Amino acid sequence: MADGFAFKFIPPDVQLVLPTSLLFTAPSSAFETRTIPLYAAAFSLVVLLVDAIRSRRAPPEPENFKSWKDVSIYGGTVILLHNLLRILVCFSLVGLELAEVVSTSFGAHQTDERGAGDLRLALGLCGFYFYISLLAVSAIRITIKPGVRAAVHLNLLLAVAWLVYFYRDIFPLFTYSRPIQDLPAPSQSTFALARGLLYAKLTTLTLAAVLIPLATPRAYIPVDPAHPRVPSSEQTASPLSLILFSFLDPVIWNASRQAHLSLDELPPLADSDEAGNLKVRSFKNIDTFSGASGRHIFFGIIKTFRCVLPRS
Repeated sequence: MADGFAFKFIPPDVQLVLPTSLLFTAPSSAFETRTIPLYAAAFSLVVLLVDAIRSRRAPPEPENFKSWKDVSIYGGTVILLHNLLRILVCFSLVGLELAEVVSTSFGAHQTDERGAGDLRLALGLCGFYFYISLLAVSAIRITIKPGVRAAVHLNLLLAVAWLVYFYRDIFPLFTYSRPIQDLPAPSQSTFALARGLLYAKLTTLTLAAVLIPLATPRAYIPVDPAHPRVPSSEQTASPLSLILFSFLDPVIWNASRQAHLSLDELPPLADSDEAGNLKVRSFKNIDTFSGASGRHIFFGIIKTFRCVLPRS
C-alpha cells in the first residue's frame, strides 16, 4: 500500500480475455453519427436549389448543341466510363441500404424502441444514397456548370459518408477499447448477415468515395470556350496522378533515352498559364490602372496566387 493505492502482481503467464460484447456492442450516445450524412445532404440540396434559382435570373449562357452521343460532352471516353462505374456503385449502395432496412425491420436482436430508431435511420440513409445516385447521374456531363456543381456535391457527400463509417467501423480496429458500432453481438442470429452487409457497404463506399475519384482523369474545360487549346497533361491528370506527379512519366522516360529534348516533345503549355489569360486574371489585383485597389501590392500578389501558394 502506497498513498492509498494497492498494487496487485499478475503472473506473466495469465492471459486477460476481453468479453466479445465489448467488441461489437455500440456505446450509448446522445448523438448518432450516422445522421451526419443526412444533415450534409439536406444542406447540399438547399445550396443546389439556391444555385438553380440564381441561374434562372442570370443571363443565359450560349448553348452547346452537341449530340448526346458525342463523348466530348462527358469529358471523353475514360472519364465517361469512370462516371458510369460510379453511378453503378452508388445505386449498389441504395440496394445495400435497402437490404439493411429489411434486416432491421425483421431482426430480433434489438428492443422495439431501438429497433424503430434504427429502422428510421436506415430509411434515411437509403434516401441519402438515392440522392447521391441522382447527383452521380447529373454529374455525368462534367463539361457544363450544372455537372461540375453536381460532381462537387457528390464528392463531398461521399467523403462525409466514408469518414463517418471509417470512424465507426474501421478506426476501432486500431484501438483496444472502442467497439465496432454497426455490428450486433456475435451471439445474435443476425450477426453473419449484418457482418456481410457491413463489409459490402464499406467496400462499395470506399470504391465510390475514394478509389474512383482518385483515379478519374479531370475534364479539360478551356479558359476561353471560344478558343480552346490543346490540353496539358497536368490539366487532365487524375488527382492521384497529380499527387504522385506520374503525369510527367512519359516526358521523363523520353528524356532518359536521349541527350536533348526538342520543344515539340515537351507538354503543351496550359491555357490558364498563357500570358494573355494571366494578364486578365492578375492585373485586376495588382495594377491600379486595371482596377486594383490602392492597397499595397503585397496583398494583390497574395490574392492573385492564393491558390498556388498552399501547394508550393
